[in-house]
Order: sequence, then C-alpha cells, then structure tokens
Amino acid sequence: MASKANKEKAQKLVLQADKLLDRVRTEPENKIQLAQQIVDLMSKAITLDEENDTAWNNKGVGHLYLSNHEEALNNLNKAIQLNSDNYKAWTNRGAAKHALGDHQGAMDDCTKAIELYPKNDAAWNNRGRARYSLKQYEEAIKDYDEALRLNPDDKLFRNNRLAADVAFKRGKRAKNVIEKRDDIIITLEKNGNARGGFVYC
Repeated sequence: MASKANKEKAQKLVLQADKLLDRVRTEPENKIQLAQQIVDLMSKAITLDEENDTAWNNKGVGHLYLSNHEEALNNLNKAIQLNSDNYKAWTNRGAAKHALGDHQGAMDDCTKAIELYPKNDAAWNNRGRARYSLKQYEEAIKDYDEALRLNPDDKLFRNNRLAADVAFKRGKRAKNVIEKRDDIIITLEKNGNARGGFVYC
C-alpha cells in the first residue's frame, strides 16, 4: 500500500496526464509524442501508487493512441479490477476490445459504462461503433442519436451516425459507400485528424 505522500505525488502526475490527454484531442499532429508522455507519466504514477485506477486508465488511453491495443487492454483491465465503477475505464476498454476484433465484448463494456454514467457520450458513440461492426445498424443509429443528444456538435458522432444510416437504409448496396467512408477515416487517421470512430475518455 502506497504512503499518503506517494499517493499525492501519483495524483499530481495523473492531473498532468489529464492535461496531456486534453492536448491530444486538440493537437492531433502531436498525438504520438503526447501519448508517449502520458504512458511515461502514468508508469511513474503507478510505481508510486499501484492502486490508482485513474493512472491505469490514463496509461491505457495512452496506449490506445499509440495503437498498442493489447497493452491498453491490460492496463484497462487493471483499472476496472481496482475500481469497477470507473466508467471511463469501461468505455476505453470497449475501444481496445473493438480494435482487437472483439466487437461483442466492446458492446458489453460500453453498455456497462452507460449503466454507470448515462451521460457518457463517448460510451454511446463507441457502443454504436461496436454495433455497426456487428451489422446492428438500427441499434447503432439509436446509440449515435443519444451521443448526439448529449453532444450535438461532435462531427465524429455525426459521421458515424450517417454511415450507420446509409448501411441500414441501403443494406448491401451501401457497401461501396461505407468502404469509401472507411477509406476517408483511414486517410484522416494517417494525417492525425480522426480516431477511427472511437472516443477515449
């Protein structure tokens, strides 16, 4: 068990990482460097206080931004083990599972995050992405609608909803449209302008 002084030091590092996470969202061109700084800071915080679930969550998010999905999953599992009410860790673990191809697991984790905190727009969006991948387009649309109700100005949520709507309305004929949308997202990701349809918190 960490001493009070070490817990306080760890928490200061967590707050620094939170600021870096905000910068990742506003400075996508610096995503890799900032994500590595987050991982490094959170490694130090965990050394000081290995029971700080927020440090484990933030380290997992750093790994998500670095596309280290297995490592992200391990860190997010630890965050949830330490605090099963950490809705951010459930949301982020859903994103990691989706990246690893476990779409049902991603949907289940996002559902848990929503149960814990229904105003979590990221969880609604991410569950929509998981349902989209499972070809549950009508349910995905409902999730995107809720994400947009909570955060009406989010362009990513709108784009995801549009793709699900097209897929739902046109079925197999929409395949080419969806593939083009996915190509655009891949291009944007390479340029640092998209997160592949997922939001981390």
